[in-house]
Amino acid sequence: MHFLSNSNHWVTESEFVSSTGVISKANGESKVEIFKDYISNKSYVFIDGKALKNDYEIHKVSENRLTYRSKNPDLGVQTGTFDIDRNTIYSRFVVERTKLHGFEIIVRKGDECFANGALYSDDELINTWSAIMTKSEKREIKVRCALLEDKNDWLYLVKEVEPLFGKMIGVPEFEEEINIAVQKGLVFCAEGLSSNRIAGVIVIDKEENSIEWLAVSDHLKRQGIGRILVEYAINELDSKRDMKVQTFSKGVEAGTPARNLYQAFGFEDHKNMGKNPAGIETVLMIKKQKNVLI
Repeated sequence: MHFLSNSNHWVTESEFVSSTGVISKANGESKVEIFKDYISNKSYVFIDGKALKNDYEIHKVSENRLTYRSKNPDLGVQTGTFDIDRNTIYSRFVVERTKLHGFEIIVRKGDECFANGALYSDDELINTWSAIMTKSEKREIKVRCALLEDKNDWLYLVKEVEPLFGKMIGVPEFEEEINIAVQKGLVFCAEGLSSNRIAGVIVIDKEENSIEWLAVSDHLKRQGIGRILVEYAINELDSKRDMKVQTFSKGVEAGTPARNLYQAFGFEDHKNMGKNPAGIETVLMIKKQKNVLI
């Protein structure tokens, strides 16, 4: 079984390395759908504050070869082939009306795929990339208001993120603030996965129109839970005002997934906020209210 064997939704984490050695982290999604006459793969990666999208239409030539055409708004129209050997796909492609060309190798191992590729302009290397794609089962993820009795169920989440946020468990001020937020209906939990524990938590402040805190269980990351929670929070906030979130500064590797997630929803860096209690540099991001002229 290979990456294109059946319809699946994949969550990706990627690393791009430029020809000069600059490393950029990225994350994204890939949705593969098998139709009667062709295969569709709609994918994107979010890198350096920008979403790079591909929309593949793939056709079968033989049992071991597929051809494809993809529209990439940044590169142009991409055409290529997929040669299949059991669980491995070898891809070669060119970008029409340019000197760009490249390759990618995708190896599937169970519910994960591992990809490596490179992009060239004639003989000059532009960048290389590697990615891990994790199969995301289609599950019903429910978001609801947290209750005071949920506290013990999601304290383990707090423990997981303390290295990034600073000590919280056992700090009276933190526990009091959370209790007040829960009573005001400002704390939301994601649940309904194949785990008895809460999968993620997000806290908002309606007066500040801000996202105050977000955590997703380490063993349930890369399944779109953070995206669902942020989308839910945004819908709870005032769309007529700027929205705010304090998160990790650019260059903090552990904070890249969170930054990419907020940027995907239109948040942009506004000003530096210094170090958080864990000693990690942070920044205030703002999602600007767009004025619509009628």
